Amino acid sequence: MTILLCVSNILTYALIEYPYFELIQQNSKSKISFTLILAIFYAFAFISGFYASYIDPEDHIVQEQILCQKTGEKFDDSPYEYYCHVCKVCVNDGSKHCKECNKCVLKFDHHCRWLNNCIGAKNYKPFIVFIVSAEAGLIFKFVVQVIGCR
Repeated sequence: MTILLCVSNILTYALIEYPYFELIQQNSKSKISFTLILAIFYAFAFISGFYASYIDPEDHIVQEQILCQKTGEKFDDSPYEYYCHVCKVCVNDGSKHCKECNKCVLKFDHHCRWLNNCIGAKNYKPFIVFIVSAEAGLIFKFVVQVIGCR
């Protein structure tokens, strides 16, 4: 979904807005600089959104316990006081089970349908970069178009 959002926004700009940008800005240098700045915002949004959607936000303790169960080793669950009744494993404080992903996510924030992934401790920073860069690109495009229409 992230790829679809970024590609559709870039195609909209390239096919519809860029050809008509000459009506707003007659100076070709400002047109090129506008395009480069916008491309940088969209590149940050694309890369960070892609990164946030492909990081597995699952609590690492869950994977350790599953590995111990497969190998037959005993897992020391004494430091963990929380238990997920769905996954049937001990989890860290602050972990929450996501019904959509069927995973226990450390510092669960929400399940993002746009990225098709849970947002938690492991992918919170790239998610914030995704949101901020996408919004900054939209605000930049809006401001330049408003200034250019004067």
